[in-house]
Amino acid sequence: MSLLKTNIGQTVCIIDMSNVCKYERERLVDMGFILGRKITKYFTAKGIAAYNLMNCIIALRNETACRIIVTLDVDACASFVSEKEQQNNLAISQVFRPRGLTG
Repeated sequence: MSLLKTNIGQTVCIIDMSNVCKYERERLVDMGFILGRKITKYFTAKGIAAYNLMNCIIALRNETACRIIVTLDVDACASFVSEKEQQNNLAISQVFRPRGLTG
């Protein structure tokens, strides 16, 4: 489910932001939008929605919010995110492996 489709007052957990372009994802990460983070929809207006993230209210355009994938199962989110992070770390380590090292 996308972050945009959540209801006001509903707490969800971020599980994927791969559909967000690189520069926008960097900006979101700088604001605290990271995998596993809990977020609550605060209010909506025409074309934007505000979210409570770490006790800060942050407004996003609907085009951005629809690309952030969330889950309602906040308890199961931690295990899902840790598996995904392990896969990402493995992929990164294979790309940036120093020469001469094996394994």
